Amino acid sequence: MATTTSKAILPKVQVKPAARQSVGAKAEAQNTLIDQSDLSTEEERLAAKHLVEQALIRAIDQINHADKTAQVNQDSINAQNIISKIKPATTVKATALQQIQNIATNKINLIKANNEATDEEQNAAIAQVEQE
Repeated sequence: MATTTSKAILPKVQVKPAARQSVGAKAEAQNTLIDQSDLSTEEERLAAKHLVEQALIRAIDQINHADKTAQVNQDSINAQNIISKIKPATTVKATALQQIQNIATNKINLIKANNEATDEEQNAAIAQVEQE
């Protein structure tokens, strides 16, 4: 009599975990880039990081529901492309910098229009404005 042992044969699960890990790593890298944005306010950076988190959640959900390896791979690639395009807004600081530049330009124009000041006096006043 031959004895047979029944072993459970399970598939090697690699594709979905690797895809989730890749998307997660991309999200982490993008959050690091967002944190390094000097032209964004903290609120603008947090909003961008929230978008990254939403994209990551959607990507993981799509990967989890994919049935074919090609679909998992495509979902991973698409998610990484979407995440890499998320940048923090720079509206607040850019607007403030533009306003400062406009004020400085107006001051310089007023200095140049002052016919009572010599060129040297005007240049000294302009240098002072530029240092502010």
